[in-house]
This record gives sequence, structure tokens and C-alpha cells, in this order.
Amino acid sequence: MDNKFRPTVGDIATLSRLTGIHYPVLFLLRRYVIIVSGATGGIGSETAKHLALRDARVYLSGRSTEKIEQTMARLNNDAGRDLDLHALRMDLEDLQSVKSAAGEFMRCESRLDILINNAGVRRLHRQWQVNYLAPHTLTSYLMPLLLATATKTGGSMDRVRVVNVSSDAAWQGPMAIDMDDVNLTKEKGTMAGWRRYGHAKQALIRDTKSFNDRHSSQGVTAYSLHPGIVATGLQSGDQGAFGKITRPLTKYLSFSTTLDASYNTFFAATSKDAVADAGRFFMPVGKLEPKADGFIKDTAGNDALWELGNRQMRKILG
Repeated sequence: MDNKFRPTVGDIATLSRLTGIHYPVLFLLRRYVIIVSGATGGIGSETAKHLALRDARVYLSGRSTEKIEQTMARLNNDAGRDLDLHALRMDLEDLQSVKSAAGEFMRCESRLDILINNAGVRRLHRQWQVNYLAPHTLTSYLMPLLLATATKTGGSMDRVRVVNVSSDAAWQGPMAIDMDDVNLTKEKGTMAGWRRYGHAKQALIRDTKSFNDRHSSQGVTAYSLHPGIVATGLQSGDQGAFGKITRPLTKYLSFSTTLDASYNTFFAATSKDAVADAGRFFMPVGKLEPKADGFIKDTAGNDALWELGNRQMRKILG
């Protein structure tokens, strides 16, 4: 990304020049209702700011109501006006909390135009749940509302979307999902955490394709992406070997600010250019990653993962 351009958050013309992507009009998102998980800092809060400045109603999700409220106050201050921001408390390490958050949201809102699953690992042993099972669960519980919104908008395939923030670390783990040991408990050594993280992020890429295959004909499309290498709160929660490796790596190898890293999510969530490649995996910004097609085209493996995710969800939630 050419750093000579330093756009303001609302400068869509500059964003178009910076990325080479066509952004029609000014991307006003009035009457859009959007959820961004992991929105109390880093890429999530920048993404929420992008969307709210385009006049969308944005629900910021996080584990701490206090942190969500602090983030909303900061975004309002940055904008110089009161944005249409709302708090949605949800702990991705607790599927009951995920289910409850979905229920609370549906009691408050009659539509959901865009769901952005943006979260990173917090604890070594929770990577599968935080990075795969929780997004799968949240999307599943909110899918009836997403589908209803698509129907209200005439089934247009360029409006109602699910965006899953994955990672190019998906290639650091096994090249197939270990259905018998999703937490890769047999992995040892300093890279074990990195491989578990990659394994879960691979599952999210596959799950995105499965959601898209099942619902795109009904007007809900899905996209997965890598945001870029950026130091965020993702590494801060792991004080073990995984965190000790990733923290210095992101400090010295990061080539993106959190603003830069939010562009790919913004592209997948709003650009009409993304729709033709719904279900696929994007590198920054808006560039397809062909090697992800090995995961995406594995229909049998993806169907097996879909069933596994649903079984795990039912086992925990009943």
C-alpha cells in the first residue's frame, strides 16, 4: 500500500486512488444496520468508524460494556458528531453469551444488513472457539434476520453480507481440518499456538464458502479476508510462547496501520466489485488469493466441517 496517501476515514475518493478499486458515489450507508464484533480496538474500531461515518447504524460488540462505551465515545469525538453507535456485549469464549447477544440484537432491530466477524485469539486453548465456532454460531443465529433483510431489499446480492476476518496464517497449520482434534492438542513446541491459530482461521475461510453456498441464492453473500500484518490487541491476550513470538513479529514486520488494515474489510462489506467473487478469500485490498481455492473447492471437507460446527454448537447450547 502506497503510504504517500494518508486519507481521512471519510475520504472515499482517496481510498479509491489508494487501492485501485472503484467506489461508486460516496458509499452512503443510510438505513444500513451493521454488527462489528471485536470492535473495541484495532481493526474492528476502525471498521466501525468507516461504516458509521457513512451514516450506518453500527453495533460494536466486545466482552466489556465499559470498553465498548469508551470506544463509542472516542469514535464520536473523532467524528466531531454523534454517530449512530450502539453497544452489544458478547464474549466469544462463551457460546451462551454469543447466543444471548444474537437474541438481544434481534429484539432491538428488525433488520441486519452486514455482519462483520472480526476477532482474534485471546487464549491459546480457545483459538478454535474464538476464531471459528463463535463466528459460526453468531452467523447461524442471525441468519434468519439476514435473510429477512435480503427479502425486504428485493433479494439484491450486493447488500446483505457476512464478512469473516480470517488470516493468511491459515496456511501455517495443517492443510485440512483435523475433525478429530480441532484444538490440535498433540501439537508441541513454540509454533504449536501458531498452527492452532492457522487451523481455526482455515476453518473460517471454509465456513465462509459454506454460508455463501447455502444462502447467496437468497440474497445473503459471504466473504473472508486477510486484513494485513498489523499490531493489534490480538496478541496481547496470550502470555505464552505464541504471544512471545507474534508480538515482536507484528511490531517489526507490520506494514499496515489499523486504518490501512480496515480497508479490506470495508471493501468486502460494501464494494459491488466483491460480489462476483462471493465466497472467496481476499488479500489487501480486494485481491483474490488463488491458493485459498484449495480450501474453498474442497466441498466434501467443507460439508464435513459444516456438520461438525453445527454438532459442536448444539452440544454446547442444546
